[in-house]
Amino acid sequence: MQRKINFIITAGIAATKAKETINKLKIDYKINVFASEDVSHFFDLETLNINTKIFTTKQYDNHATGKHIEVNKDSDLTIIYPATYDFINKVANGFADDICSLTLAANESKTLWFPSMNEKMYLNPILQKSKNTLLENKQNIWLEPKYGMLASRDLGLGRAWEPDEVVQYVNSFFEEFINLKNKKILINLGRTKAYLDPVRYITNGSSGLMGSELVKWANVFTSEISIIAGDHDVNISKITKKVNTNAEMLETMKMHFKEKDIVICSAALNDYEITNPSLIKTPKNENLNLQLSKAVDVLEHLGSLKTKQILVGFSLANDFDLIIAKTKMRKKNLDILIINLVDSMNNQKTSIKILNSINENILEFNSLTKSAAAHEIWKMINDFIKLKNQN
Repeated sequence: MQRKINFIITAGIAATKAKETINKLKIDYKINVFASEDVSHFFDLETLNINTKIFTTKQYDNHATGKHIEVNKDSDLTIIYPATYDFINKVANGFADDICSLTLAANESKTLWFPSMNEKMYLNPILQKSKNTLLENKQNIWLEPKYGMLASRDLGLGRAWEPDEVVQYVNSFFEEFINLKNKKILINLGRTKAYLDPVRYITNGSSGLMGSELVKWANVFTSEISIIAGDHDVNISKITKKVNTNAEMLETMKMHFKEKDIVICSAALNDYEITNPSLIKTPKNENLNLQLSKAVDVLEHLGSLKTKQILVGFSLANDFDLIIAKTKMRKKNLDILIINLVDSMNNQKTSIKILNSINENILEFNSLTKSAAAHEIWKMINDFIKLKNQN
């Protein structure tokens, strides 16, 4: 049976991309289009060439017809693309004064929000408060905008997802993650610190981007996601706990570990720590000698606690040495290990190899965006669950 999508277009500059997105989605889905009053300033709605009706505020002055109730009865998914500053704040504050907001007020399906606006508007505390209000309802899935060239010709956060990215995400929502539906997920990300004294520390260059992309894809199939974050350079919604050191990471992960179905350790943790950190700021001297000790291995410790969980780890390496990787996977009691190269750290792209504990199959992907890599990792986890259930 063909899936049905309610597609809401609001009047932002990215509304022109909505046209291409709808034309791609209509190949596989039945689409109802709802357009706010000024969308027609960006493109002619009649050029969409879809069989289902296009609803606009002008066409819907008579609310007694109850169309906003009728179209929600059998909707499988709702999309707001682009979601503008004005529309987000309006819905978050409970207003329903046009066809788009009325439709959302009666909506019971999962709802994908694709915000698009200038970075200063996106980071405005009012907008962020509205985002958090919407996310209190687990029906809503918030897709962070991209960093890139904005309509103002500035580089910044706020660029709309490209149509192909939206289509890929929607396809995944319906098809690819059948074994992951409603699983309880625990993800760590970012980087930890090894303190020299209360203000100085050793760390690494991990941005947390891979972890944030794993979280975005996880939102496709579950609302049960706990995020434990070290320092990071990307925007992440709904962090469960912020930590600084390996020890803090381990204790926090242990608190959530038992109840989870899938645990992914993507954080770049320190291999070493300062043996005797100073309790006060160390005076500036010409020479300073530091003694390092092996830091607690969070992933190995979690592996020793594993019962029902699927445990996924990352290994940062200079090259793809499969013998070392397989040894590490066995030692740490991992179900899946992702090897990525050093040059992927703080980079928009990555090359990875994925190993699993059931068979000798090794998946290899080169020069993927981290969003695409996260997509492949979740597909592998989905397939792993299927294999595990068959054995």
